[in-house]
Amino acid sequence: MLAKGDAERIVLAQRLDFQLGSLQVSPSTRQAGFATGSLTLEPRVMQVLVALNDARGRVVSRDLLVQRCWDGRIVGDSAINRVILQLRHLAADAAAGSFAIETIARVGYRLVVPAGEDADAGVMASPPIDSGQPATAADSAGGLRAFMQRRRLLGAGVVLGLGGLAAAGIGRRSDSEQQAAVLVQRAVDLDDAGLAGDEVQALAYLEEAVSLVPDSAEAWGALALAHVANIPREMFATRPGHVWRAEAAARTALELDSDNADAKAALVLRHGWWGRWATYEADCRAILAAHPVHKPSARALSLLYCEVGRWRDALVVLDTFGGERLDGPRIHIMRAQGLAATGRLQESDRVLAEGIRRWPGEIRLWTASFEDLIRKGRTGQAQAMANDEARIIFSKPPMPMDMGLAIAAAIESGQPADRASAVDSIMAARERGEVYSLSAVQALAALRALDEAFSVLELYLFGGTTPGGNVVAAPDGGFSRSTNRLFLPSCNSVRADPRFAGMMQRVGLADYWRRTRSAPQLMA
Repeated sequence: MLAKGDAERIVLAQRLDFQLGSLQVSPSTRQAGFATGSLTLEPRVMQVLVALNDARGRVVSRDLLVQRCWDGRIVGDSAINRVILQLRHLAADAAAGSFAIETIARVGYRLVVPAGEDADAGVMASPPIDSGQPATAADSAGGLRAFMQRRRLLGAGVVLGLGGLAAAGIGRRSDSEQQAAVLVQRAVDLDDAGLAGDEVQALAYLEEAVSLVPDSAEAWGALALAHVANIPREMFATRPGHVWRAEAAARTALELDSDNADAKAALVLRHGWWGRWATYEADCRAILAAHPVHKPSARALSLLYCEVGRWRDALVVLDTFGGERLDGPRIHIMRAQGLAATGRLQESDRVLAEGIRRWPGEIRLWTASFEDLIRKGRTGQAQAMANDEARIIFSKPPMPMDMGLAIAAAIESGQPADRASAVDSIMAARERGEVYSLSAVQALAALRALDEAFSVLELYLFGGTTPGGNVVAAPDGGFSRSTNRLFLPSCNSVRADPRFAGMMQRVGLADYWRRTRSAPQLMA
């Protein structure tokens, strides 16, 4: 039975502070304080945390969460999943595993604090456990493993993995296993589709799956890869949480199944390829030798080949993997670039056009097509895309639309004054952080401004200080850089410059080509 007020809308400004595990929670200021600092939670996240705490260890249904935290408005599962995922990360990281959120299949969620931890109003419902040391990046049994152990102790019982029922001779899966299998499949489908922004939803599905079936190597391995997918490719060092969670989930999967391909791939991919191209390639190949139809490893290998200029090898993997083509917007872009790099320009145009038709709102395809038109000086077509740009939502476009059109017009006119003006606008935009480095390099190359192109490339690859005094971090400590655009026809003049070979020596790509007896595969 609900106590009075349990179904009322949560107004954060009216709520008193409370202790939850090792966290000091202040709803009115949206602060969660812990030993080494504090975090400001999103209003919705704080509301859900308050609702779960109000329930005093009882199960809270999704409908009640919507009523209390979303004012009864219709919201999708993804909205609730996203909030629960953030709270679970808060529990694992800031609270060092001192509380957990338990999923009750087809019912809702319950907040659980182990006996002996500080908590308000008797939210302690579970037997005491050995909490161990706070999770860290080096702790292979970090927050995720601690949560799995806690889940077992909280009455969930020892549940067989997604494939375990057949081995036990049981005729059908339990409800939890069926629900977990559906969640894993949804996550795999999102990964196969490859749409921007779906990584967070896939992660939410898999967090739910491992809470339902904590002994499933399949679910833990998929979760490890999902954490890898949520690490921004050029900011590995700024997202250590996803890195160590990927490691913890992968090691949990390997404890359950020492041959789990997803877990092996997550441990290979978690730090990216930068500076370790040959090792990365060998590791991907080793996984594929043992698991020939493992899509994530095939995708990783093909994308590595794009980064090192081995476009023909990339196309072989993309077009022949498992007897079918690998697909998805990012893969579509790589295929188009590979075709262009190997001289199949008309095919490249068709692939980009096909991608726009299939995924009309996909930002990466839109920008790839727009920038391709700019570099080719097709001002009219670029203008038509810009006029239709209202259907595309950009958080930060690789290049402002007006600048792109001005560059296309300057290329088309061929007038020195127009080109000089376009070059100045690119360099000023780079100083303000308004244009991506490789987009700038490609545009500057098209404008025949090689000195400026190399100045941008120097900062991008090695770090330094801009003319305006802005510091650009060097790609160390886990940071990655993308180099695939440097091996496209748009950068022919850059590669022909003697400075380029020296740069490739400094970043280690020349050594990679030597060690693998390979070379960039470009059109003559």
